Amino acid sequence: MVAVAAAAAPERSAAAPSSYVALGDSFSAGEGLSPYLGRGNECDRSSRAYSAWVRPPGFAKPLYAVASGGGRPDAGGKNLFGSKRNVRSAGHVGWASWACSGAMAQNVLPRRLGGVPQAGAGGAYDGRTQLDSASLAGADLVTLTLGGNDAGYIEVLVSCGLANCHTRAFERSRAAMIDAVKPKLEAVYRAIGARAPHARILVLGYPQLFPATRAEQACGALAAFRGEQNMVRRLGVRLNDTIRAAVAAVARSGVRIEYVPATARFAGHEVCGRKGAWMNGLVLSSAGFGIDPGSFHPNLLGQREGYAAIVDSALARG
Repeated sequence: MVAVAAAAAPERSAAAPSSYVALGDSFSAGEGLSPYLGRGNECDRSSRAYSAWVRPPGFAKPLYAVASGGGRPDAGGKNLFGSKRNVRSAGHVGWASWACSGAMAQNVLPRRLGGVPQAGAGGAYDGRTQLDSASLAGADLVTLTLGGNDAGYIEVLVSCGLANCHTRAFERSRAAMIDAVKPKLEAVYRAIGARAPHARILVLGYPQLFPATRAEQACGALAAFRGEQNMVRRLGVRLNDTIRAAVAAVARSGVRIEYVPATARFAGHEVCGRKGAWMNGLVLSSAGFGIDPGSFHPNLLGQREGYAAIVDSALARG
């Protein structure tokens, strides 16, 4: 780990990660939580994503705030600190987010390993894959969520919201897609380990989108998914189990990587959850197909009290 002198970063009082990089998909980018970092970049990297709230032991402020030079968030807690840069450093503390909404495994891998830069219909992205963009050689901490887009999880939600998808054939086909994600994830994890040899790599699981009990599932906001929510929950378990297995396989090869589950922290905070939703439900928009991309993504509480909290807890355990 990189030592930080008290004069350079007075917020720090003990050894802790001081160079942090967030990778992955929309759950790490913070889709749905404007304002976004970068200008005209379709990755929708939020200044309020969980990576902006991660505060390791020994820091009085999140690494994002320290790397931004201190100060306070903008009015309303927007967290921009006067800049839209997605890479920041102050003293010896560095913070960067290369997570991008819509990212799949191939968009994270470096080109030399078959990676493909992210692109969209008229959208402006980084022009390079995440591992070709990120500086990881000196990173102490890397976090990411990945796999949902490869498994077609959003397509599941769209299909189930528009029609009855609760059939054995549908569930089997989607389960097979999820199982096929494992080798893709292993390739990404190994590539991160090679690029970030000194980093602790935390792979975060996905929260359940739908609540567990029949009473919660009967919520009016979930009317389009009546009778289908438990099936989607089963697919969510399978996806998390696949991610966990991929992490375990790579960890056995010597990479310093671990899986951090999210479902327990988010339990009761799903859409219509009895403890208060940390997830957006279906959000309508006047643009595109009429569905906001922040639909079924963590809201501010989900990012800050959910994801950031499980990262902080993992760092506190050492």
